[in-house]
Amino acid sequence: MTEPVAGVAPAGGDAPRSEPATTAAHRAVVDDLLGWGAPRPRVADDFADRLRARLEEGLATVAGGLDDRLWLSKSALQALACDGRWLDRRDGTFTPSVALVAGRITHRAAELDAATGRSRDVDELLDRAVREIASDPTSSEADLLNGLDALEAADLRATCRDRLVEWRLLWPDLDRVEVSFEHGLRAQFADGRVVLSGRPDLVVRSPRPRPGRATDLVVDLKSGQRNEVRDRADLRLYGVLWTLKYRRPPFRWASFYLAEGRWDAEDFSEPLLLGAADRVVDAARRAARLTSPVPEDELQLVPGAHCRFCGRRETCPVGPATW
Repeated sequence: MTEPVAGVAPAGGDAPRSEPATTAAHRAVVDDLLGWGAPRPRVADDFADRLRARLEEGLATVAGGLDDRLWLSKSALQALACDGRWLDRRDGTFTPSVALVAGRITHRAAELDAATGRSRDVDELLDRAVREIASDPTSSEADLLNGLDALEAADLRATCRDRLVEWRLLWPDLDRVEVSFEHGLRAQFADGRVVLSGRPDLVVRSPRPRPGRATDLVVDLKSGQRNEVRDRADLRLYGVLWTLKYRRPPFRWASFYLAEGRWDAEDFSEPLLLGAADRVVDAARRAARLTSPVPEDELQLVPGAHCRFCGRRETCPVGPATW
């Protein structure tokens, strides 16, 4: 790999005009994940159109069987791996967990950290993030935060503080390139009857985009254990949505595991994103099938990590044996 030089981008490279890496961990992110200075994959001019056409064709055949608009997000696609989990998610009331709220706080604090060029104290960033989330009158996460006792709140804050410190130790300061957090992505099909949506944790835009090349990086920040099959599927959805919105795919998508300081990444290829589009169509078919009552003995039940969050697990014939 061509080694970036401070203030100079390698010929044809993708580096910013100054060097953000200050530690070995930062250097690894710059060299191996961001890959500034390395070649970027070429993208066919018509790829975004072919990807959309594939989804339009597949989802048009599904939309006629829907009673209402179908929203497919990362969590919805995960739930559709099991009929029981999808029905529980559809019919139940979502209740955020402390772990989910910890992730929200950490992501918001990291966003503020990047926006301020790492000029603010960690505790100040956490104070702002907690205050914003806790003051939202429409948020169930606010209800959870405001309902914690003093010890629970202190434990949550300590968890978030540790993660924010890890973020700074592991991720370089990228104030000279365009970085966005919780980047909203959406695409509609079949006259709006099917909607895909996603919100990747972190996107690093290329400082030097070039026609015919994939140049952006999409990242999900993970604080839990690896599940590479699930995590890769989630990121491919983001890759599809990014391609549809900007008519150019990311060059790479990655899960960044804060506890390890390591990541799992895939580089763009047409087969990966076309396969992700087929997964969306297959999931929509499953959802359409479940809009009408299905006998319990005909449900396609698949045990997995999702069983931990499923309200049907006490009576599920496959869940309790595994979880």
